[in-house]
Amino acid sequence: MLKEFLTTNKNLRARETILRHRFIYDVMLAAARSRYHLSVFVSETDVDGYDLILDDGNLARKIQLKTTAGNIEDFKDNGIHVRALIPSPSDARAMGLGFKSIPPWTGYGGAVVLKKLHFNKKEIDVDYYVSDAYIAAAIGFCCNNHPHSRAARGLLKRIQNADSFGRVAVYGRAFLRPNSVDALLCLLGLKSRAANNWITNLVTYMGIKNGTMQEQRRIRLKENFRQNVSRSILELTQR
Repeated sequence: MLKEFLTTNKNLRARETILRHRFIYDVMLAAARSRYHLSVFVSETDVDGYDLILDDGNLARKIQLKTTAGNIEDFKDNGIHVRALIPSPSDARAMGLGFKSIPPWTGYGGAVVLKKLHFNKKEIDVDYYVSDAYIAAAIGFCCNNHPHSRAARGLLKRIQNADSFGRVAVYGRAFLRPNSVDALLCLLGLKSRAANNWITNLVTYMGIKNGTMQEQRRIRLKENFRQNVSRSILELTQR
């Protein structure tokens, strides 16, 4: 009954409201476990490609929320804003990925969080998946033999070739499933009990790899940075 009610077209907006509040509860609770207050700002419109902002006091991430009740690998959304997926201007330049929109237009370092629904008789269970340019770069270039590396590199290429204010398709295989909400916050670069500096290691590795950072003289350390990123991704997603 619950599944039928919440998957009916006329009730989809109500379902998204319920799930948005569920997501906010989960991430704020995870932040409380890390002994800080996570600020959440909800967008009144979706014209800029994000639904809400998560701010841990040091970093703010703009989040686009998506939902599926089907298989993750079958998921596809053609309407994700390019600017939402491009990293912050400093990281985008440091990573040397050659986004067309830099310069003059810059991204805002957003992410897509996909909510996978599981219906019980009276409850909804939610699994979270996350994708952005950082995750795509990590899967595509740092995690050897990752089953989703091809999809991740494909996402980066679509972002690189897109117009500044265009939209790109994001497929289910470009997402990572964190093993906890704490890990989800960490994958987003926000403060978390699962905290590690994987994004810093990734940006450093990509900068060395593409010759855009002064650390190029430390090329011998490139493999160490790659392994650190790969190890972090495994820790945050291994179940």
